[in-house]
Amino acid sequence: MTSVSIGAYIPIIYLTSSFNIYQYAFFNGIVWTLGLIASIVWYVKGYETGKGISIEEIEG
Repeated sequence: MTSVSIGAYIPIIYLTSSFNIYQYAFFNGIVWTLGLIASIVWYVKGYETGKGISIEEIEG
């Protein structure tokens, strides 16, 4: 997943270079909102959230 975010970085620079400050703030708001949603989903459904699940249980 990290490679996706790194790979998207350069195209995003070109995409947002013509944005005014309001469009840029709106775009960043969308990115932060997606990150918040993903972190909430990970907290609820993810294994490595400190909920007392051992590594052995995760590995199956």
